Amino acid sequence: MNRLQTADPRENARTNMFLGAVIREANQSIPVKVRNMSVSGALVEGAVVPEECAEVQLVRGSLALCATVAWSSSGRCGLRFSSLACVRDWLAPPTNPAQQRVDEAVRVFKLGAVPMPQRSGANAEASSGSRTVQLGEDLRRAMRLVQDLCHELSNDGEVVIRHAEKLQNMDIVQQMVAAVADALAGGPDESVVGRRLATLRASCAAALEKLAAQ
Repeated sequence: MNRLQTADPRENARTNMFLGAVIREANQSIPVKVRNMSVSGALVEGAVVPEECAEVQLVRGSLALCATVAWSSSGRCGLRFSSLACVRDWLAPPTNPAQQRVDEAVRVFKLGAVPMPQRSGANAEASSGSRTVQLGEDLRRAMRLVQDLCHELSNDGEVVIRHAEKLQNMDIVQQMVAAVADALAGGPDESVVGRRLATLRASCAAALEKLAAQ
């Protein structure tokens, strides 16, 4: 029997690594970590991974490989490439054509602060109840701005690759702001809001602890 036809792709030499990448499947992009790679396949892991036999694309920066999911289990899956990979290229830092635009936006922002609108004197004389209602509305408006930013960032494959954990933290921020706004509004579901806030406080504390350990 022909040895080339029966060779297991896993027999190819594998290089251990821990690289951020994205798996594109249908209309979704899934952030993953590449744990090892050979010229014919790779082991990846993530919070969500495609199912066995799925046809996907593994993307990192300007690099992309079409692949079939050979197996999938417990947040890991094995990919079988449809063409040979250059492992050395995948180990190199990814190129990011959008970085220049990002740097320019940061530079412009640092040139001066965005002017804030002045509050009228009437707001200073508002009752405590009115202030609470206003604070809730302020938080909801801020939350919508954060939601819009998260939506835009999560649709950018490069951003997802490089900042998946930060995007998860932003999601915690969104949920926390929404829960605080609901708490300020009061109402019959205060116990539900209280439980949600308790869960979010734990998530926030865990994220901050992890950040401090970096």
